[in-house]
Amino acid sequence: MLSGGGGSRQVNAANPDLKWEKSAQLNAGIDFSIIHNRLSGSIDYFNKKTSDLLFNFIATGPGPAANVWRNMPGEIHNRGVELALRGEVIRGKDLLWNLGVNAAFMKNELNGYEGPDVLTGAISGQGVSGATIQRFANGYPLNVFYMRKWTGLNKDGISEYEGGADKMFYSGDPNPAPSWALRQTSA
Repeated sequence: MLSGGGGSRQVNAANPDLKWEKSAQLNAGIDFSIIHNRLSGSIDYFNKKTSDLLFNFIATGPGPAANVWRNMPGEIHNRGVELALRGEVIRGKDLLWNLGVNAAFMKNELNGYEGPDVLTGAISGQGVSGATIQRFANGYPLNVFYMRKWTGLNKDGISEYEGGADKMFYSGDPNPAPSWALRQTSA
């Protein structure tokens, strides 16, 4: 409930069928050190499956509220590997210089979803009020870009789109590509 200005209104409709999200996760890793701890590192693998994901949908009217929390059908899989390698380049009485690098490779994917379109990534500006460019789609990472394919202007100067103005196409993954980081410390 929200209140203010002497009144109140219901924000979310009740959902007696709501359940807790469920997650099952496997983590495995190995840490190593060689050459009297001058070279060390780690390799970590993770695999997580989440079901009954909670999501706030727009409620169908008429109703007492604009939104309703529901458990989404389907599962989200997150899996990946994290790597780290550290080395002491110089280990002296008055100087210690460490160099390290780490990388992360992760993939998430929605599977088994059979529900209404879940639109995310609202854009704003002249002529695009309420438009979105991201969605949840089976077999893709969360929040992938879905947009129209512009094919040009017609003879009257009006924009034309492949499949019509309402047809949307997968246009890319907003998640970061595998990343590397280099660290250097000295004392």
